[in-house]
Amino acid sequence: MSQTIPDGLELQIIRLCRYGNPGDLKTISYSTAMQLIIRGYAVPYKPSVTSDPIITPLPARATRSPLVTAICPTYNRRKYLPTSIALFLKQTFTDSELLIVDDSTESIEDLVPKHPRIRYVRLSPSSTDKRLLIGEKRNICCAEARGEFIVHWDDDDWQAPDRIADQVFQLRHHGKQVLTYCNILYYRESDGLVCRCFPSKGLWALHGATFCYRKSWWEKHRFPNVGGGEDTAFGTQARSAQQLLLIDAGKR
Repeated sequence: MSQTIPDGLELQIIRLCRYGNPGDLKTISYSTAMQLIIRGYAVPYKPSVTSDPIITPLPARATRSPLVTAICPTYNRRKYLPTSIALFLKQTFTDSELLIVDDSTESIEDLVPKHPRIRYVRLSPSSTDKRLLIGEKRNICCAEARGEFIVHWDDDDWQAPDRIADQVFQLRHHGKQVLTYCNILYYRESDGLVCRCFPSKGLWALHGATFCYRKSWWEKHRFPNVGGGEDTAFGTQARSAQQLLLIDAGKR
């Protein structure tokens, strides 16, 4: 008996692509829809009478703090932020918050949804019109974080749905303070090139965009106030103290 293939499929876009923005609902030809799902740009739409397709309202939280804070320092990255937020809300681990710290020349607050697990902090631009150094801004993020664990959530990176769950499990299981993924999958937006980097040791193995660490460790080992390389310095301290955990990213 032959199988009937539907003409079209209703999708919810979760990553910015030619077919729409995160949160858009589209009915697309079946073959194209399946390619978007496979490549992580969309998921089948399942309507709900009680929730928004992207931002699901949650019940009022207890007074305790979330276990994890994903920190997202951002500067003039309007085109990336909606996807970054959508990827956070797709995480399988939900005892968490997304903290967006913004010192853009113009506020991006209009892009931030009203959601109980998302906080937006606007830093007033300097009177000298100089942006904050990334090391300084990461320290501001960490100081504002409510979670026991902190993960770096850079605004222009893709995140697997189980990233937070995996990293928290690994840190707890191994009893370490700082985790970094190695063998990262990279995507070049300009031409669609996908490749994987396989550093196994040395400074190249410290991939700051994938860091997850305990806030208590950061409190004693703050980022240097520099414009780059702050994550390398942070990770090197953890490695010297034998508190760095290097995990293969796998499909993440």
